Amino acid sequence: MEQPTGRPDHELSNVMACENNSSAIGSTAMESHPIHAQDEKDTMKVFVGTFVHATRESPMVILTDMALGILNGKERIVRNGTTTASYFASLHLPASKVLADVVHARGQRALVGKVNMIVNCPEYYQESSIEESLAETEELICYIANKQSPLVQPIITPRFGITCPLEQLKGLGQLAAKYDCHIQSHLCETKPEIAWIKELFPSNKSYTDVYDSTGLLGEKTIMAHCVWMEEEELNQLKERSVGVSHCPNSNLSIRSGHCDVRKLLKRGIKVGLGTDCSGGYSPSMLDAIRRAMHVSNTLAIQHENYTYLSLSEIFRLATLGGAQVVHMEDRIGNFETGKEFDSLLIDVEVPGSPLDIFSKDSTEDKVQKFLCNGDDRNIVQVYVAGKCLINNWNYSG
Repeated sequence: MEQPTGRPDHELSNVMACENNSSAIGSTAMESHPIHAQDEKDTMKVFVGTFVHATRESPMVILTDMALGILNGKERIVRNGTTTASYFASLHLPASKVLADVVHARGQRALVGKVNMIVNCPEYYQESSIEESLAETEELICYIANKQSPLVQPIITPRFGITCPLEQLKGLGQLAAKYDCHIQSHLCETKPEIAWIKELFPSNKSYTDVYDSTGLLGEKTIMAHCVWMEEEELNQLKERSVGVSHCPNSNLSIRSGHCDVRKLLKRGIKVGLGTDCSGGYSPSMLDAIRRAMHVSNTLAIQHENYTYLSLSEIFRLATLGGAQVVHMEDRIGNFETGKEFDSLLIDVEVPGSPLDIFSKDSTEDKVQKFLCNGDDRNIVQVYVAGKCLINNWNYSG
C-alpha cells in the first residue's frame, strides 16, 4: 500500500502509537498515521508506517513499511494510556456497580472486583459478615455478566489474606470456580505482612499456600507485588500459571522492597506492570516502566553479576506481559493478525512535548525517548478494540 500524501514524510516519522494492556498494562508502539477506506458493509481505519511491538521471541520488534487495517473499528487512566485495567473497586456493592457502569460506558477493557475485607480493618470500612460478602460478590458477578460486554468482566477480589478469614477465602474460591472468574489479590508485599499471615494461618506452609489451599490460584489469577517470595512459593506460582503484577512505584513509595523480576521471568512466571494507586502515586504506565527500570538497576548494584532488565524487556512487561497476566494474550498484547486493536497513537513532536527530537533520530531513539521522558501530552489517541476513546490528534492530511 502506498503511503498517503498530505503530510511531509519527516513529520509522519515523528508520529507513533502504543497499545497498552495493563492491570495492570501496555502493548505496542507504531510510527504511522490513520487513513480511512469504506465499502458497503464495513469501515476500515488503516495505519501505515512503522510498527513497534513485543513478541514471545523478542522484547521489541520494529516492522517498517507496514499497513495495519482495523475493521469496525476522558478519563485520567485511559488518557495516560491504560487500555486494560484490573480494578479493586470498593467493598460497597453499589459503588462497584457504578464503576462497572462507567468503564463499560467509556469503552475501556476492564476487570472490576468488589473488594472483600471483614477482619483486621477499620470498623467503618469492613463487610458485616461472610455471608453478605459472598452474596454481594456473586451479585456483582451476575450484574457485570448481564451486560454481555466483551470488554468488562468481573474479578474476585479478596483485599489480601490478612483481611479475609479462611472461610471467606474458600467461599470466594468457590465463586471463582462456579463462574470461571478472574481473581486478584496481594501477595508477599512486605515482611511484616508475611509474619502476620503466619500468625493468622498457622496450618498453612506459606502465604502462597493460603491462596492455593482455598482455590484462589490459577491461570486467571493476578497477584500484585510478590516481593518476598520463598522458592517453594515461586514453584507454586509457576505450577498454577499465576500472573504477577509488578508494582515498582508502590513498592518504592511504601518501602516494601525490590521485586526481583528477573528471577520470576527465569522461572517462567508471567509478569506484567501495575500502577497500584494509591500505594503508588502515578496512574501512568510510563511511570511504571521507569520505576521498573530503577528497581532492576538497583538490584544490579546490590548483587554482583546480576543481569538487569533492558528497556526492551520492560516494554514487553508493559505490553504483552500484561496481556499474559490478565490471561488475554490470545486477544490483545501486540499487533499479531487477528488480535483486537488496543493501541495508543503517539506524537513525539506534539505542541508542548517534553521530548527533543532530532533529524538523525532513529525509530529506536524516538521509542526510547517516549518511554523515558514522554507523558500524556504525547498520547494523542487511545484505542480499545478498534474504537477511539481519546482523540487529541489534529491531523488534516
